[in-house]
Amino acid sequence: MRKVLQFIPTVVLITCLFLAQNTFAASQQDYENYVTQLKMAEVIEEKELKITKEITQSQFLRYILRNSPDFNRDERVSPPEEGFVNISGIMPYADYANIALKIGIIDLPENKRFNPKAKINKIEGLKMVFDLYGLSASRLLTLDHTYEDVDKNAWYIPYIAKGMDLELIDPEELNIFGTQSNLTIQDTARMLVEINNVLANQRQPQEIYLGSPNIEKIDILYDVYEKVQKHYFYNEEIKNDELIYKAISGLVNSLGDNYSVFNTPVDTEEFMKHNTGEFQGVGMWIERNGDYTGVAGVIPDSPAEKENLKVGDIILKIDGVDAKGWDPMKVANTIKGPAGTNVTLLIKKHADGRQVNVTLTRAHIEMKFVEGEILDNYYAYFDISQFPQDLKNDFDEIAAKIVSNRTRGIILDLRNNPGGYVTAAEDLLSYFLEKEDTMYYLDYKSNDRLARAKETGIYAGKHPVGVLTDSS
Repeated sequence: MRKVLQFIPTVVLITCLFLAQNTFAASQQDYENYVTQLKMAEVIEEKELKITKEITQSQFLRYILRNSPDFNRDERVSPPEEGFVNISGIMPYADYANIALKIGIIDLPENKRFNPKAKINKIEGLKMVFDLYGLSASRLLTLDHTYEDVDKNAWYIPYIAKGMDLELIDPEELNIFGTQSNLTIQDTARMLVEINNVLANQRQPQEIYLGSPNIEKIDILYDVYEKVQKHYFYNEEIKNDELIYKAISGLVNSLGDNYSVFNTPVDTEEFMKHNTGEFQGVGMWIERNGDYTGVAGVIPDSPAEKENLKVGDIILKIDGVDAKGWDPMKVANTIKGPAGTNVTLLIKKHADGRQVNVTLTRAHIEMKFVEGEILDNYYAYFDISQFPQDLKNDFDEIAAKIVSNRTRGIILDLRNNPGGYVTAAEDLLSYFLEKEDTMYYLDYKSNDRLARAKETGIYAGKHPVGVLTDSS
């Protein structure tokens, strides 16, 4: 465990968030805000509404059409020549059902009857919204994660991929998307508000509008993909997934951003394993550093620490192979391996620029993300090496042992912490803030978001808090 050499008991106001990924998972407060926005716009008219209730087909059509700028709420609509046999003009949902049928966002069933109480599942809802607002889900879009209830060849995968990219929907669980789950009123409200944001160019999305130059470029990519399939000269089997993944990786790498990386489903699975705190390897975190990959953190008592690898060291070669241009996940997958086997790295030392060969023996790594102890003068010291999903449980366990009425201050050591889950960072902040204190403010392409503490934390105002971070 790292030791604190010196600590001055000064109160530090924690109002920052340690951002680790761009994924936005809507909270219940977010959902209530979505519904409120639609009520203010008179899209939702009901005064009393249980927003977690599953939405009916008649409600869904009413909301999405009333939200559309092209819909005239005061105009009566005549039914199509071949329409629903059980709808008359006096029914409150008649106009919405007739318009939806006319513009093709719903189909006429064989019995030609409209069921206003039918439920709408996630896939049906996404497709109707995309069709209504003229949004395109490119045929090349794929999911970067494997869900047990999603067929990898399913027609609706581009809709899910684009829906998640635009933050219209979330998966239900880590490995379950919920394709057959019915939409709730709050789900629908989120879809519509976020669609409005897209159409207002608040996020300036790429390749989204039909007829835009970007759609044409995506079609060029698809044409090349088809030509490779049909006309590639050599007889080797073409791995379709690998072609697409490498094309996407090239796109992301062209950004030149060290913190933007595309992970395949296999890469993502490995990443999730590392976040459980148990794996086989050399015990270090890595990140892109220029054309190479550098050390971002070292796990205590790991092979990497024993061989004196430090933050900022650059990995030039792995077992004699130049690693220039490799993405960090490829580097990680090449370095890892069964416990007891060796890997040799050519390292450029951050301290003095020397190049040294380091041979590490891989080991079974079990790491604790939160460790703690009571320092002299009754300071509670927490060493937080990462932000895993269950950080709160680990923190509570350590806090119960080292925080007491005699505690004079709390030290949070975040040095060499490479990040993790935003929600875990929020959990940590929640211990120390008063209710309604600012947790963080996110300013992203005009999509501002202010997050506040929902409750007063158990340590708020009780102890001075010091935070140790790496120097910038």
